[in-house]
Amino acid sequence: MNTKTIFAKYPGICKLKYTDFYQRTFDGLNPKTLLEIGVATGESLRAWQDIFPNCNITGIDINPLCKEKNSDLNIYIGNQKDLNFLSIVIDKIGLPNIIIDDGGHKRSEQIETFKFLFPKLETDSIYIIEDLQTNYLNDWNDQSLSMIDYLKSLIDFKSHSNILYKSLTFEPNSGQSICIVRK
Repeated sequence: MNTKTIFAKYPGICKLKYTDFYQRTFDGLNPKTLLEIGVATGESLRAWQDIFPNCNITGIDINPLCKEKNSDLNIYIGNQKDLNFLSIVIDKIGLPNIIIDDGGHKRSEQIETFKFLFPKLETDSIYIIEDLQTNYLNDWNDQSLSMIDYLKSLIDFKSHSNILYKSLTFEPNSGQSICIVRK
């Protein structure tokens, strides 16, 4: 698997900045189900299909045009903060082995989605949050607690007994930042 070559096939996905990260992270993985939150043009789902040809690839997006323009892809339309919607998606697709949050990027969206979905994951699953640099930009600052501060607080096990994880890694990348939480 060469993520750079695959990402280059789909120029609309804006994932080239994370090429090295995904190459290292996904090397040797064979997930059954991948869920991406925020799929925009749908090209990211096509890239994941190329990377994991035997995986059930599903996306969530808030924009109905995303599904209309990509009728061949498995896309659910709804808000990532709508926990009922997330429950319905998980009931239909099963528990993902990989979740990638590239959705709305607002602090509340990232935190609420993580708090709801991460505890449901099975052992040896991974949860990735892209574009954490938005936590420092006014357009995405909808509450005082940032996703970065929330993730850093997970180090205090007494505060988050329901969020059990193997590792939590922040990785800055060309002005962008990403975090992977392994369960």
